[in-house]
Amino acid sequence: PFMVIGALLIIFMIYLEYQIIPTTRTTRETMLDSMKNRPKRIGYTNHNIWLINQSNTITHIELIAYTEQVLYNIQEYILNDNNQLKQINKIEKIVKENNVWTAYNIQQILLHQNPPEIIIKNKEIMNDETWEKLTSVKSADIREYNPTELFTLIKLYKIKGINSSKLEMTLYFKFASAISIIIIILVLYPISINFSKNYSIAKNIFMTFSMYLSFIIIQQTFLSLGNNGILSPVIAVFFPLILFLVIGLFFIYYKSKPN
Repeated sequence: PFMVIGALLIIFMIYLEYQIIPTTRTTRETMLDSMKNRPKRIGYTNHNIWLINQSNTITHIELIAYTEQVLYNIQEYILNDNNQLKQINKIEKIVKENNVWTAYNIQQILLHQNPPEIIIKNKEIMNDETWEKLTSVKSADIREYNPTELFTLIKLYKIKGINSSKLEMTLYFKFASAISIIIIILVLYPISINFSKNYSIAKNIFMTFSMYLSFIIIQQTFLSLGNNGILSPVIAVFFPLILFLVIGLFFIYYKSKPN
């Protein structure tokens, strides 16, 4: 029964990560967009973002690195009053430098001429407040993204040469936190069951609590080492689980032996 309950809790936690949390984040993002008067979002992650603002401009951003204050691969589609496409701007990146947003490697395609005119600029100061409003609230808390979104972000970060360790730690821990339910059951079950004549409820409670506390301390220690770059994300997240899995299996084997 304990294992069945643990399996059901794992399924629920994975559903929580994939469905409930992203839905909640989307609702919150909509409220923040309204409160902060930001451009209306069509997408709600910090990669593959689509925006539309009041100046008839549709913007696509491949990736926003909030900590670095950099936006990568931006495309702006500017419409005229008749909602016809009149200009396309392609920008490699927009960086906040000295409190000023600067665009690099710009390609402007003017479609009102035939053939279209292409203007290339290496650098340009951006006076549009869109970028400031877009990044004013760091709502892209990586803890709130589902595993698929995190995996996509990790790939994008690696392509752009950005450190993805924190993203990897968050991705792995989403699964580790679910799996840890079974691990805790495997460890605590044989400790809590005692048929000895010298059975003591207080002793069992103390041993059970001590083992659970040991698991939390070791897990948080390894997570801290991983967040500080001392250990790789895989080792930092999964080593405590493997360690206590071995301990749990040993306890079960020990309990199954005749006294």
